[in-house]
Amino acid sequence: MKTGAWAVAIAGCLLALGGRPTAGEVIPEEIAPPDAIATPPPGGTVAVDSTTGGGGASLPSAVWTTLGDAVTEFFEPGRPRNSGKPDRFVLSVRPAIGYDNNVFTTQSDQVRSGTASLSSVGAYNFGDERLKLSGLLSGGVTAYDNRPGDATDLSGGISGTASYFVTRRLQVAAQAGITYLAQPSPTVIGGTPRYSGDYIVANAGFDVFYSLRPRLSLRLGYDVNGIKYTDEAQNQALGYTQQTVTLGLNYLLTPRFTLVTEYRYTPLSYYETGQDSVGQIVSAGFMASFTPRLLWNFQLGAEARKLNSTTPGATSEYTGPFVETRFSYELPRDAGVDFSLRYGTEPSGVAGISISETLRAALNLRYQFATRLTGNLEIAYQHSHYDQPGDADDYSQAFYSVTAGLTYRLNAALGVNLQATYFAVDSELPSSDYNRTVTSLGLELLF
Repeated sequence: MKTGAWAVAIAGCLLALGGRPTAGEVIPEEIAPPDAIATPPPGGTVAVDSTTGGGGASLPSAVWTTLGDAVTEFFEPGRPRNSGKPDRFVLSVRPAIGYDNNVFTTQSDQVRSGTASLSSVGAYNFGDERLKLSGLLSGGVTAYDNRPGDATDLSGGISGTASYFVTRRLQVAAQAGITYLAQPSPTVIGGTPRYSGDYIVANAGFDVFYSLRPRLSLRLGYDVNGIKYTDEAQNQALGYTQQTVTLGLNYLLTPRFTLVTEYRYTPLSYYETGQDSVGQIVSAGFMASFTPRLLWNFQLGAEARKLNSTTPGATSEYTGPFVETRFSYELPRDAGVDFSLRYGTEPSGVAGISISETLRAALNLRYQFATRLTGNLEIAYQHSHYDQPGDADDYSQAFYSVTAGLTYRLNAALGVNLQATYFAVDSELPSSDYNRTVTSLGLELLF
């Protein structure tokens, strides 16, 4: 996998989970809100955190104790580790060599090149039943032996999450991050499906949960995300910022099943084009933890969006369905299945078109074949219909990737990794199709 893809995948996992309670997580009764067992991870898509109130308000003593313990433990590498708990700090370094058969994601005259890459990811998690903090820092460089112009790609990111139970009824959570990427990926919302130079993906947000009744809780959330391209022409056409304000109600039907209803207000602003829009989403669904290992969240609703159309006489309103779901099943022997799906509007990632109606899905399978051998399969799929109201040149295209990898552990600190990724765009515009295969063989060092 490219270093940029590693950054997106790992940062995406931290952001989606956000270090916040998920269905099935047990919170001590003296601090847990009545619906904590089925509280969902608050919204947010791609990426740090604030633990102080305004006006220089002091942190609770429990926070200072936890931070102090964390700093002490971090700077005592010789301290014996607790074998019953995972390491709080994990550092992974991956040197690799590989081959890319379509460096510039073109349909014809494809440029092929060998590659050499070095990537690193550091993650740190600490906290207790009331306070949870996590951070991630990643970086990488890929060098091409046959790429005209700039022969290197740089990538990197920093992200963090925090959650805190202020009282038995009140929980606050925050997350933020920024990622620097060089290659297109179907996992980036609003991104372009072909090579367009370096770009920055940023996201930040907070959530407040409050238990109104023993079974009824209120959620208020705010998220902002956007993309900025380093190439000025690309940024003027595609750079954007999108905000989401969420108001939701959760009703605990059983200890493992919660009914959910939400309203979202989502203004979208482009930096230069003036193709701004304002959307509203109303949805209802459920969150279920059938077992501590099996979680399923589902929402179904409707979306309405009003656009600032640049086409004379064009209709400037969109109305359509909205679907969002996530399924996770943890299996024995370090195996599991994660699946997510979303249908709704997104920033298009195409010049001259404000939004796309997009079906986005991701599947991640991992399995331990033997004590030392593990495998993974990742599929990311994005089908977009570009339907600028009043525009006769509507079209659709699919952008997807399939990644398969094997890792053989030589020992606890060293492994060998073989990986292959296939990218493809299937478009109704004939000149937009392309496919690309990236392979790599490398080492994985864990510290």
